Amino acid sequence: MIYYVDKGKLLEGGGSKFHFNQEEPYLCLFNEEELLHYSKIFHISNGIVKDILEGHSFKFESYEGFDLISLNIPTVTDTGSFLNHITIYFRKNLLIFVCANPEELTILERIESDLENEESEKDNLSLGRILELFFDYLTKTDSVKLDHLEEKISSLEESIMTSRNKNYITEIVHLRKKLMGYKRYYDRLLSVTEAIVENVNGLLSKKEMRYFQIITDRNRRLLESLRFLQDYLSQIREAYQTQVDINLNSIMKLSTVITTIFLPLTLVAGWYGMNFDMPEYHLSFGYPMVIVGSLVLSLLIIIYFKKHKWF
Repeated sequence: MIYYVDKGKLLEGGGSKFHFNQEEPYLCLFNEEELLHYSKIFHISNGIVKDILEGHSFKFESYEGFDLISLNIPTVTDTGSFLNHITIYFRKNLLIFVCANPEELTILERIESDLENEESEKDNLSLGRILELFFDYLTKTDSVKLDHLEEKISSLEESIMTSRNKNYITEIVHLRKKLMGYKRYYDRLLSVTEAIVENVNGLLSKKEMRYFQIITDRNRRLLESLRFLQDYLSQIREAYQTQVDINLNSIMKLSTVITTIFLPLTLVAGWYGMNFDMPEYHLSFGYPMVIVGSLVLSLLIIIYFKKHKWF
């Protein structure tokens, strides 16, 4: 899909008879096949096309006269989460978005919605403004996502404090991986927006640079919030591990107490299990005496443990 900007509006300009006019600003949403088809028309070198098609890392590269931006955007759907790879080619009067499914990019609907709410911005619509709006949408509602994550972690902390039998390792590991993924995303996104603000090729106006600076500051705050959540989760994990250790120590302590109580009885059983003729065998009260002695000894051990609060 090819559009050009005319008086604050995006007008469709593609088709079989498309003619590229270098003086008009164009916005293009391409898949890989469309990029290969239009690359010669837009005078994009084969090396850059190859880099766009083969590169799937998160990066910003500034060349002579144009910028190349590669993003891996985490996307959550009903069937799970995945990384949506988008490459952006930006030069004077040309802005190209390349991804597997360009029709899924809702940037046009969002831009039109914003322009309807900001009448004063209609005449100022430019490719730099469109690029800024795209990056703005990437993290516009992410503070709400982080708030939900914080609520989950807080709820997990309460559950750990109130329930001792449930195993929370799986939940902790799942949240930890999720936070690591978001941290990696915000860290790289911050690097990209910081590089865009430098405006090496002079593709952005001063006003657009101010917009990007606002986005950069937001990304930095999101990254700091994410680091706080990681520290919070680490503290919860340590508290949970401490509780598990305490429970294990309690079990070992109880096992030791029981073993100690029955140790004298084991000694008596071993003593009288020997094949010798003991004198008390011939006493009429010998058997009851052994039983009473064993019970008294066990009772004394229990009293001793109770006195020292061992259980």
